[in-house]
Amino acid sequence: MYQGKVHKSTWSPTPAQQTSKVEPVPFNAQWYPPVPVMDLATIQRLSDKHPMTRAVAGKPPLSVQAKESETTLLQRQPEESASEKGNAKDVQANNATSPIQNAVRSLTQAIMAGADPRRVAEILNSLSAAEQRDVLNELMRTNANNPALGLAAEGLAAINAGSGPLPNAALSAATGGFPKGGWNPPGNQPIPFYIGDQAHRSITQVYRGAHAGGDVIFTNFTPISSILQRLRISSQRLSLSQSELDAKPDILNASKQHLYEIKPKGSEGLAATEAAAYIAILAKAGVTITPGSTSEPGTKGIIPAPGGYYIFESPVAGVIVYQYRKGDYVPVTVPAQASKKSQQEQNLVQKISAITGLTGTALLIYLVISEGSRLFPPRNLVPVP
Repeated sequence: MYQGKVHKSTWSPTPAQQTSKVEPVPFNAQWYPPVPVMDLATIQRLSDKHPMTRAVAGKPPLSVQAKESETTLLQRQPEESASEKGNAKDVQANNATSPIQNAVRSLTQAIMAGADPRRVAEILNSLSAAEQRDVLNELMRTNANNPALGLAAEGLAAINAGSGPLPNAALSAATGGFPKGGWNPPGNQPIPFYIGDQAHRSITQVYRGAHAGGDVIFTNFTPISSILQRLRISSQRLSLSQSELDAKPDILNASKQHLYEIKPKGSEGLAATEAAAYIAILAKAGVTITPGSTSEPGTKGIIPAPGGYYIFESPVAGVIVYQYRKGDYVPVTVPAQASKKSQQEQNLVQKISAITGLTGTALLIYLVISEGSRLFPPRNLVPVP
């Protein structure tokens, strides 16, 4: 074999090649991302997932291995004890949606959609009287910081409570009959919200008028942060959360150190709970407040309301409850209560009940909302407020 050096001739262009006018073909370079540097462990992990390398190594396919691992894991898990099974059932029961929660959700959607009278009435008509109170109380409780829903629920509850004999405390404070109040809901405001909002405004105004001798009174338009500022207490040095500073008691008489929470009749417990919460917040700020007396002036009476009248009283310390009724207020001692006009209105209500299929408080709520929203089809049959 020849082991010498190989001599390569040096290439040089010929004269013809030197004078050639052939343009060189341009080269379009393309960038490719660099291949990542992989360590040995990464290479082994990736190759272990490839079917071919697993077959060469004598390993089963990944699908078979996954099933075997799952079976082994199930075999290793201990059986649940009876108490654990019972707790699981309790959790499932708690997670199940109750009829009350379903009604609250449906009623919330109906109110947010503009409080369609038919829909609202149908939801309440499917519930018993006790369930109606529970649904409206739950709607008020969960929307304490949402006036749009909270006051709308209050309006519905006030209409719902507007039946039965008038409370003696309210009757004793009434001075005589009067016509129903004016009806002027601003904009497209839902009627239930309008009824609830006007109740708070009217009752707080009555309380202010009864204590016009110089008492310092705050109502539900003033947050606790502003109340403390007015009382010359710096809220910056206090350990109060923003939600506590934003809370707005319905009536706070700083001069008498009394507080009241206003709610529809039937929500006395919820009102007392909220009043106690406000008192506790003020106590953290060093302000001593107690629930207001049930006999304090301005806590009971009968006053005009939109298209009707409000009846309010203080059955529990720190609580004022109200109800709403349609039409003029006529004292029970006046025989005109059974007048021809009242009989005509009762006949109209019976006709509307036959058309809609609604009865009881659901029919009453339907009438109030439909008159205000002008959505009731036979509107000419209904006396407009």
